[in-house]
Amino acid sequence: HVFRKYMGKDHLSEEEAFHLLNSLSDPTSFKELHQALKNNPDSEAKAVILSELEAPAYAARIERLQELQQQTDLMMRDIYRQEKDFNTRHYVNLAYDTYHRGIFDIQQRAGYGFSFAEVDHKTIDSILSSKWSGENYSSRIWKNTQGLAQEVKQDLLMDVLTGQTHKEAADRITKKFAGGASASRRLIRTESNFVHGQMEMKSYEECGIKTYIFVATLDLKTSSTCRELDGKRFLVAEQQPGVNCNPMHPWCRSTTICDISDEELAQMQRRAYDPKTKRSRTVPANMTYEQWYKEYVESNPEAMTQEKMRSNRFVDQAQHQKYRAIYGEDIPKAFADFQELKYNKSEEWGLFKSGKQKRLNSMDFSQMKDLHGKLGDKETRLWYKAKDEAIPKLIDTSRPLKEQAEQAHRMRNENRTAARDLMKDQKKRRELDCDFPNKTFEELMNHKIYDKGMTYEQALEDIVKTSAKTNLQVNKALGLE
Repeated sequence: HVFRKYMGKDHLSEEEAFHLLNSLSDPTSFKELHQALKNNPDSEAKAVILSELEAPAYAARIERLQELQQQTDLMMRDIYRQEKDFNTRHYVNLAYDTYHRGIFDIQQRAGYGFSFAEVDHKTIDSILSSKWSGENYSSRIWKNTQGLAQEVKQDLLMDVLTGQTHKEAADRITKKFAGGASASRRLIRTESNFVHGQMEMKSYEECGIKTYIFVATLDLKTSSTCRELDGKRFLVAEQQPGVNCNPMHPWCRSTTICDISDEELAQMQRRAYDPKTKRSRTVPANMTYEQWYKEYVESNPEAMTQEKMRSNRFVDQAQHQKYRAIYGEDIPKAFADFQELKYNKSEEWGLFKSGKQKRLNSMDFSQMKDLHGKLGDKETRLWYKAKDEAIPKLIDTSRPLKEQAEQAHRMRNENRTAARDLMKDQKKRRELDCDFPNKTFEELMNHKIYDKGMTYEQALEDIVKTSAKTNLQVNKALGLE
């Protein structure tokens, strides 16, 4: 609303508006934004924005914004309290259950129901307050909720300044909460694994067991770290989560068992995934991940493809979104179907890959909203080069030479800014904006007249003539020349 009103040719751009907000130490604070505009009214647009924000018509909206931000803080504190209470109950119950189950399993293997000491509250409290990954679970919940609150408050400020509709604002904030819920699930799952692992260690200590065996899950989802540790033995006294004891990483599914001989393990069974049938089956308990992989994966080309698809899933998800933005409905909507195309239909996939840049070059910037910040340097440069080369055909040659030069200059600047918006490397983009900003028409004319010794007429002609040319050194550096 306020910012968008001045996002035009000669006023505050969207990039400048967001840069202004990102430069604040607290991007959720209207008071700081107001002060920043007041201290640095370095453009007419900013001065006008400041006057609008200070107008009585905006007073109610700003007051409502501040109320919503305060309510967000209160709500997040309540969420923190509820989540902490729930997690504490869950972890305490899990701790007792794991300890008793661990003792029971050892008794079964020993064939003797020996007596054992109950675990006390202090032991469980010590485990729960442990900063095994740099901070305890309570601190992680607080950081998670506070981070989410900060993002929501920043969104609320942006809604007031950019005039987002209530639906747009609600959709975006809903996504933020969904991300927060996902982070909470990851924390609970990982911390539960930690509590489970530590209480198993307590049961080993209680029963006088000196060593344990690391047990990973026999399927394609298992991390390389857990694969390497599977079947290895370690001293209980030297157990360390993230080093030789679960959890080794977020979402870790590994566990441990008390040490028993290979002969005994060979008589027992463990579950494993069979890539051929895509179902679970039993294998000898002494089969390590390395042995399972050689037998069930390396000998099966389909399984190797499954492994590749699984390990590349995050890269492929980004690639899927990118190709959908370029090819639209020609690319499968479902991610699983996209991977099927990429890994199992090589000829069809090859056509999409080879035609990607041509398709990109044919797209106008207005069609590329979903590609902002997604293109590599070479892709971006080729698109920019194609757009600049098209400038001469777009110039209205029936107009006076000065107007033709102004038109060429404007299109060149628009293409340059658009290309930088498309760059994946936005850090480099910011450096380019700082080191090589778009020149105004007057600056460009002065450069050609005073630095290159051209006449006024020659300068106009040169702007039109060179509008289709891109920097040769940059093109060579990217292998385009």
